[in-house]
Amino acid sequence: MKRDIKKLPNTLNTIKAEIKTGDLSKDFIAFYDKMVLLIPNYNTSKNYATAKTHLLPFLELKGYGELISFEEMDITFLEEFVSYLEKEKKQHVNYIHEHIKCIRAIWMRACKQKIVSKDIYPFGHGNFTPPAVIRTKKERLTEEEIVKFSAVDCKTKFQESYKRKSKKSVEGIEFHAQQMFLLSYHCQGVRVCDTLTLRVKDTLNGVVDYQMQKTSEIVGIKMKPAIKQILGYYITKNSKPDDYVFPLMPIEAQKMDKKDKPFKQLISSKTSLINAALKEVAREAGIKKPVTNHITRNSYASALYDKTGGNIMMVKKALRHKKIATTERYLADISDAELDKVNELI
Repeated sequence: MKRDIKKLPNTLNTIKAEIKTGDLSKDFIAFYDKMVLLIPNYNTSKNYATAKTHLLPFLELKGYGELISFEEMDITFLEEFVSYLEKEKKQHVNYIHEHIKCIRAIWMRACKQKIVSKDIYPFGHGNFTPPAVIRTKKERLTEEEIVKFSAVDCKTKFQESYKRKSKKSVEGIEFHAQQMFLLSYHCQGVRVCDTLTLRVKDTLNGVVDYQMQKTSEIVGIKMKPAIKQILGYYITKNSKPDDYVFPLMPIEAQKMDKKDKPFKQLISSKTSLINAALKEVAREAGIKKPVTNHITRNSYASALYDKTGGNIMMVKKALRHKKIATTERYLADISDAELDKVNELI
């Protein structure tokens, strides 16, 4: 059954009022949508949106349409949903875990708001348990692979293919993606959101100086020859201080609030574009690993850990991690490799 989709309220107070006064116990999706609108973090809300895109086809398959009550979403329903994601959609258990976490969080909120009784809460001890997360290997490029990756002549290799692409393609995107990847690697694993928004004025006086969007921390990195070479491809005597270094962000983005959803969506779309281009460059370099912008941080962490003789505190400082546990997760696979080497000596 299709539920009546009404215009969503445009203020947080209106949403909260509807939650308090409306009977949402019979409409899990309606409550889900309203809760997601209250999430301030764009990436978190995107995770909830992704979970919903997998839930809706299952509801249709089971004959619910978009209308399912909290009571109907019981242990059996959740077990069948997990089975559907595993067998029909071939999803990795870690993705399934994230989807179920979103559903569970909505349930917890509904109980807290007294939309439904805690007596029918399907999670917890003795009830449904989300599938356990499986530790996965963090991909990283070796120093040899970084050399191979940087050696690809993108301007020559991809010029002809660009002519065959759609008008929406960005000319030279493979070259830009390659240089952004290498700048990140040489700048202590700077994140793609910060690379995309790096401005000419952030590169003066021999220092790459910027504010991290994730933590608001001010970072200053002394330029070495590799960094100067990359910036030299983009910064000319005609460059203005407020210009973006890399020509992927529209000038209008300078006036956007970095905390707002439109800006986050813009960064997300550009990141997808970059990652697609990185895969092409990696293929040309003969690298079979799934290269994305984020593995620059893993690659840099691995190289620094090796060069400093296993100094994890130095890696933590360079990556600007607040907790040592975060750094340990980055380096977990390296530690395993070290144990393998030691074991061979015994």
